[in-house]
Formats: sequence, C-alpha cells, structure tokens
Amino acid sequence: MHISAMKSSKRILVQFLMLFSFLSLQACQEIGVQNIKINDDWKFKLLEANDVDESSYHLADLNDTSWESVSLPHTANLEPLVVNNQWQGICWYRKNLNIPASYKNKRLIIELEAAMNHSKIWINGMEVVTHLGGYLPVVIDITKYVEAGKNNNIAIRLNNTDNPITGPKPLKILDFNMYGGLYRNAWLKVKNNVHISHPVLADKTAGGGVFITYPKVSESESVVQIKTHIINEEKESKGVKVVHSIFHKGELIKEQIANTTTIEAGKDEEIIEKISIGNAKLWSPKTPNLYQVETRVYVDDEIMDMASNKFGIRAFTFKDNKLYINGEQTYLRGVNRHQEYPFVGYALSDNAQYRDAKKIKEGGFDYIRLSHYPQSPAFMDACDELGLVVVDAILGWQYYLDSDAFREQAYKSAKELIYRDRNHPCVLAWEVSLNETKMPIFFMEELNKIVHEQYPGEKVYSCGWMNDVYDIYFQARQHRLMHPEDNDGSKPYSVSEYGDWEYYSNNAGLNQDKLSKTKRYESSSRQKREYGEARLLQQAKNLQESHNDNMNTSAYSDSYWVMYDYNRGYHPDIEFSGVMDIFRIPKFGYYFFKSQRDASDEVVLNIASYWNEKSPLNLSVFSNCDEVALYLNDELVERRHPDVNTISNNLKHPPFTFNMPEFKAGALKAVGYIDGKEVAEHLVQTPKKPTGLKVWLDESGVAPQTGVNDVVFLYMAAIDENGTIIPDYSEEVSLEINGDAQLMNIGNITAEAGIATALIKIGKKSGAITFNASSQNLKGTLKLNLE
Repeated sequence: MHISAMKSSKRILVQFLMLFSFLSLQACQEIGVQNIKINDDWKFKLLEANDVDESSYHLADLNDTSWESVSLPHTANLEPLVVNNQWQGICWYRKNLNIPASYKNKRLIIELEAAMNHSKIWINGMEVVTHLGGYLPVVIDITKYVEAGKNNNIAIRLNNTDNPITGPKPLKILDFNMYGGLYRNAWLKVKNNVHISHPVLADKTAGGGVFITYPKVSESESVVQIKTHIINEEKESKGVKVVHSIFHKGELIKEQIANTTTIEAGKDEEIIEKISIGNAKLWSPKTPNLYQVETRVYVDDEIMDMASNKFGIRAFTFKDNKLYINGEQTYLRGVNRHQEYPFVGYALSDNAQYRDAKKIKEGGFDYIRLSHYPQSPAFMDACDELGLVVVDAILGWQYYLDSDAFREQAYKSAKELIYRDRNHPCVLAWEVSLNETKMPIFFMEELNKIVHEQYPGEKVYSCGWMNDVYDIYFQARQHRLMHPEDNDGSKPYSVSEYGDWEYYSNNAGLNQDKLSKTKRYESSSRQKREYGEARLLQQAKNLQESHNDNMNTSAYSDSYWVMYDYNRGYHPDIEFSGVMDIFRIPKFGYYFFKSQRDASDEVVLNIASYWNEKSPLNLSVFSNCDEVALYLNDELVERRHPDVNTISNNLKHPPFTFNMPEFKAGALKAVGYIDGKEVAEHLVQTPKKPTGLKVWLDESGVAPQTGVNDVVFLYMAAIDENGTIIPDYSEEVSLEINGDAQLMNIGNITAEAGIATALIKIGKKSGAITFNASSQNLKGTLKLNLE
C-alpha cells in the first residue's frame, strides 16, 4: 500500500472511531448515563507555614475566591529542574459541581485517577472518605451527599508527607520523588439505578464492572469471555438483558445477546457470556490489534447503562521458562520508566503520557517495567495501542513495615491495581512485590494469592524481587553478578534492571572498587548530554555490553534502568542513566537500542558522533543494516559488516566501528545496505559557527491540543548555516510566547549540548501561538495554529 493510501485509510478509521464515540456518547446522554470529565474550574490552596487554621476549608459556603484557579492534571508545587528539596505538605482543592435536576434519581460517582498521597474528601461540608495511596483511583459514591438541581461543593485535602502505612522510604532517602496534587483526570460518572458496577466500589473477587478474559486464543477462532456485574438499586426486581457488540477497526464483527436475567431489588448479578470470534486478529508487540466491545444493559427493552472497553486477544505462556506470545517464542527487550516530567512532576496530560510511550516503542523497546508504582490509565492505553508489553506494579521500594495496617494497604493496592488494569492486553504480569525489599513469606503468599483470586485461570502471573512464591523471578543484573546462585532456574526469569548500578557503584560485582571515584563516574552509565561524546559513547558501550550479557542467561526479558533521567529525593542531582534526558532528548545509547529493532519495522542508521575536533576517532554507527559504508567528504573510508565480539556476540544487530586515522572537518555520510541494496543514509556535518536557532515541538505522534492542560516540550537549538546543531553551545535562551500557552520552567532556560528546552502548557483557546526564541544574536521562531 502506498504511503498516501495508508494515511488516507488511517484518516478514515480515525473519523469512523470519532463518529462511533460520538454516537455512543449521544446514546449515553439520551439514557442519562455519562462519564463527565471534571478537570476544569478547581480552586487550589497550598498550605503555607503561617496557615495555622484550615478548619473551615472543607465548608461548602467558604469564600474561596482568593484561592488560585486551576485545571487538572495539576501539580501542587512547581519544582526547579533539579529537585533536591521537593515540597511536601498539605494542600486543598475545591470545586463547585453543578448537579442538574435531571440527575435526581441517578447514581453519582466521582473518580479521581490519582490524589497524592493521603486524602480526605468532603461533599457539601460532610466528610465522606479518607483514602491512602497516591497512584490508584479514589472512587466515591456521592449520591446521598448531593442535591440535584443545585451547585454542590467538593473539598479535598491532600497530604504528601512521608506516610509509614503507604510507604515507601521517607523522601530524604528515596530514589525517586512523589509529587503532590490531583495530577491525573477527575470524573463524574452518572448511572441509572440498574447499572454496571464500578469494580472498586463493588470490591468483588474476580468481578465488578466488565471483566474480559480469553479462554481460547487462536487466529482461526478465539473465545472471549465477558463477565458483566450489574446492580439493581430499584425497589423492585428487574428483568435485565445484556447485549455485547464487538468492533474491529470500527466495523461491527459480532453481536451477542444474553438471556434475560431477573435481578431482585437491592441485589446484583454477574452475567457471563462467551463469544467466539473467527479469523481473530491477535494482539502482540508486532501487531497490537485492538477490539472494542460496547456493552449495553436493557430493562424491558429500555437501555439502562452502556460501557465501552477496548481489549486485545492474546496469550502469554511459558515453556521451559521461555516466553511465548500467541505461540511464538519472544524475547522482550525492555526498559524501566518513572512518570516524572521536569517542573510539573507527575502532572502530565494524557497526550504527554502517549508521547512518552511512543518514544519508548520507537526506541527499540517492546516491554516496559513500570517502576515502582501504578502509572496513568492513559499510559496503559498507549501501551495497548502501540504494542508495549507491561509489568504492572504496586508501590514499593526498599521499605517494609511490620504492621497489619501496612500489609492491608499493600493487599488493597494489589486488588485495586488488578480491578483497574485487568482488561489491558499489554499486562504480562503483576509485580505485587516491594522492590528491593526483604519481605516475609506469608506477606508474599497473600499478594500472590490476590493475583490468582482476582484474575483466575491459567496464563496469569505474579512476579517479584525475591525468588520465592511468585510465578516470575525478577533479579537486577548487579544482584546476579554478586549472587548468581539466587536464580535456581525453577521459574521464568527477567533481568528487572541493568546497565546502571553495576557500572556506578563500587560494590556491584564489577571492578569499580579498583577505580578512583572520578574514573568510576566517567565509566558509568550516568551521563549528561553536556559531558560530551566520549562519555555518551561509554554509556552506549555499557548498554551494549550488559544487554549482550543478559542474553547469556535464561532470562526471557530484560529492562534497562532507565528510559528517562529523573530526580531523586535523596540526591542533590538528577539521575542521568536515562537513554533520553529528562527533556526526552536522546543520547547515543537511545540509538543503540533503536538499532536492535527489526529492519522490517524500521531501518535504523545513526552515526554516534558530532564530528568535531573533540570527537573520538573510533566512530560507532548503530544500525540494523547488514553492511554500512562510511564516507568522509564523499571519499569512501570503509564498507564493512558489524562488529561481532565478546560484548556483541548475542546482539541481534551489533554496532559498526570505523577507526578514523585523523579528524578532518566536513561531512560524514553513512550508507546502509540490506541484502546488498542501499536502504538508508545518515549525514553528520562538522558544526560551524552558529547562525540561528531552530525551534520545534516534540509531538511524538500527538499534536499539541487545547483545553486538556496539554504539556509539550519546545526545543530551541543553536544551528549553523547547514542546520547542524552546535553541541558546544551552552548559553541562556530567552523565550517570548504570544498566544494561549504558558511557560512552565522554573529558572533560566540554558542550552545543554546545543539544545535548550522549555516545557509549555497549552491553554484552552484555539488559534495561533507564536514562540520567539533568542540567545545572544541568534533568533528563531515557531508558529502554531491550534483548533
């Protein structure tokens, strides 16, 4: 298919799905069932030291006009780029919620996707819930607390100070940050009295809501089981009929009507339907096919409720501890990810979550270990869509409290994680374990039991940091180097972290204890882009060596530490082992991993050099081509095959090394060949004097969007007359914004390795936005038109 035809087909599919969503929304509105995003028009107050009396903040008639007006997602405090004294404390959110008179006999539910970390919530001045945990939803049935036809007030008190019950370690000794605020979406869900339950409120073992499983997975014919939990809160029994309509790429492929079930007043029932799908399109990292099921609930042929869920038909199985996806043996090359952005902490838009996932997929990864807590529903959706296998985790890091309250919080988190994410085809396993924490056997046994009770059946897996109880053993490479006997080969094994600590610490199993501190840091994987080519190449070499070494083990997957640089509570600087920096700008190591992709997915060819006077003369080229020819100023240097040696002999696509006799300014050109045919070209030119600023936005598959608190990176690079970025440029850059957008940076904007980055929040108004960047005598402009 031609590219133009592919784009046309994609546009038609998107338009159909938009129409389908609109029609489903219209149908929901007609029956009085809605999921309403309530992200706008909140009032916010950060409790300062002199705020000694907050006793009236929950009252419905409080005058909060002096409070800051905000929209969600929202961070409690904008932090500097390097966060070494993160704000912790108490903050308040308030919102007037208009409940129309037509909702008088409806069931009303509020869901906050995340509220960090200890929350108390009042409705119209009445305390309705206290919630622990900042990564999973807070779900409240507010029906009896609100009055239809009036404005109703919701007040939320958040406390993100160290909490011994939720853990983990206190911030001052924690290896990541837990940023405050209502940092994800908030929803008002409107239901009839006969309705599909919310899984968290139902709290029903292996039930609640709509639960989709796959008793049979085959391309010729698959069987999808859909369990729907329906509650009748009317005063009389009702005959309930459930209809499932299954769509693929917008086309209705199957509709199945369940037999009518009588549900007594005040009771509930689970209605289970098995639906056969012929010529099934299976989900996998290579082919992430998604279906959509629309579930409708009828009483006397009148529709009462409707739910729409995406799903993917797939089977994860292990044979001789090797992973098979839909019967095909698969090695998962993966990475760990923290959900942090600079300045705004955890307050990423759904679009920003997608962009993060897109970069991971394009970076050569098919697998993500979510470290070390539940991440955004929007990120999970992106993983489904892009074909990224996920290990889903509860919160935990180097902390266990020997108390019933702590254990019950962990058990509750495990259940609610499964309630939330069980229908995501991307989830391979549930990390119901406390990372790098010695846990008692009975505690692990209970967590493992929860996984298999809440998601019964075969091909369902728990995983954990200790080689006991769990179905899959997670072990970091540094621990294997020091304690190889811990892996007895009795269960599937994944290298949960590698490539960082074993090269950084002086007690991680390699030879760092024999190096000076300076040399150890230089040879580690923790490298800023400004440290220069030699150190960035050292990081790439470490990644190559460690990834290659993982292939010598029985592991079915590995996950590099880490995708993006991030802040740490205990440390005065950013952790720089990411293959992209905190602004999502790639380092050389990113292209090493990217080159491990199959050429059928994307041909990769990248010269890992700036080619200036400081450049190492042993050039690395990362590519998935069979051969690469390197030219300098149009003269052939060498055409060769990749290097195969002790640190690359297990790699799918080893790097290419070219030893240059000397530096000569000019143009380096790499040409890639597959089966003798030229398939790719990459050009690097010696940087000259800067002549201007190149300004561009990081879209990564999603254009900036108005009205959703979208946050997006704006890059401003010093370039020469050829458009080459000047890697030595490190000056301050000024930015002027005309239009409805806001600069979120704290402090000056300074170029690193030639590129300065601004974090931009897009406003609510459509129209033009102009970004004017300047630095010394350099200028650059970007104009956007947003609908």
